[in-house]
Amino acid sequence: MDREVLMRRLLLRALERGIVKRPWMAGAVLWVACLAPTLANAGVLRGTLDVSRARARFEASHARAPGSRTAKSEPLTDAVVYVETVPEKVEKKLAKRAVPSKILQQGGTFFPHATCVPVASAVTFLNQDRVYHNIFSVSPARRFDIGKYGPRETRSVTFTATGPVQLFCELHPEEIGFIYVAPNHAYTRPDSAGTFTLPKLPAGKYVLRVWHPAFGSTTKEFEMPKRGDLVMGVRLLGRVRA
Repeated sequence: MDREVLMRRLLLRALERGIVKRPWMAGAVLWVACLAPTLANAGVLRGTLDVSRARARFEASHARAPGSRTAKSEPLTDAVVYVETVPEKVEKKLAKRAVPSKILQQGGTFFPHATCVPVASAVTFLNQDRVYHNIFSVSPARRFDIGKYGPRETRSVTFTATGPVQLFCELHPEEIGFIYVAPNHAYTRPDSAGTFTLPKLPAGKYVLRVWHPAFGSTTKEFEMPKRGDLVMGVRLLGRVRA
């Protein structure tokens, strides 16, 4: 029996037996009865990111370059998995749980090496080294130059457009990092094995997007069922270089 039908029958029985006497109580019970199916219909999307082909392409395209990086040095945790569009209620709920984003410059590296933030949010950069740094980016999604900043100093940059942003340090060319600006808060990062879990989503059709700084990006449509969770696999094919 459908849960909503069952809840309505229980409410009618309660009214007939006089269990629910006051109008505001009946309204509260009816509100719960209508809300329960909506909450029950929210499911979790779990998946696994497959980059085997992307790794092979990466190795082939970098094989002839002396001192180049290897596919093994590109962790799956650098990937970003997000839903292109989510219902407004879902976005508001996720936004309330959001925490400020920070990127450290420590030991001559960006930490984390890659991160994801929702559009219109700010990222705080913190210099944890004993030398000066100068972070800048020429990416279309966000061009900026924070200038030189010393040890223990901070700078903040707001990101108002979606897409990947590559970070550089003018004083230390070997320092490279990435920020992906997502269109909403429905995003996650896979673990080292490539598994990921997205926030709960109500039943309906969605578009999943995956991006990795070394292994490229992909798009996949999916539909959340009316009951239960969804498990799916996502494959990155890698970047094609001329």
